[in-house]
Amino acid sequence: MSNKKQSSVDWLVEQMIKYELVPKEIHFDNILFHQAKAMHQQEIEEAYDRKVIGDIQNWYIRNGKHYYELHYDRTRNDK
Repeated sequence: MSNKKQSSVDWLVEQMIKYELVPKEIHFDNILFHQAKAMHQQEIEEAYDRKVIGDIQNWYIRNGKHYYELHYDRTRNDK
């Protein structure tokens, strides 16, 4: 079981599929979904890079990209 957080984009698509507002294929095939995921990732990375959480630097987390991979990226294995 992964301890990764679910992104808001994933949650929204999951709910839209659940309530049959969009076909199931949208999750994998729709370019808008992939663009929204990329935008969300960039926002998370930039936010982390701008503000150190709680004014304490976690030296294990190198930068915003690494933070995103640790907490959100479900396609990568934990390292």
